[in-house]
Amino acid sequence: MNMKHLTALGLIGGDMGMMSDMTERENKMLLEAGKNGGEYLEDIKKYDLRYLTKDEWAQFLRSVIGKWGELMGDYAVGEKDDLDDEIPF
Repeated sequence: MNMKHLTALGLIGGDMGMMSDMTERENKMLLEAGKNGGEYLEDIKKYDLRYLTKDEWAQFLRSVIGKWGELMGDYAVGEKDDLDDEIPF
């Protein structure tokens, strides 16, 4: 799927930004979790997701989703005060 399709589906902004319905905090967490996936790809020296084996794909997903879950827990208990959003009501 190319960027034009992702934009048309509303998954990214027209300026190549992150998902438009995500908060700034969620976008930062998403990027941080993505870095974890990138580190895994660096470790196995594969950079095209099409060529991952089934096990490598599962580990890639674990690295990204696991980091996302870890970050969600951190933010929930207030360990990341620099991203603390003001409640709008």
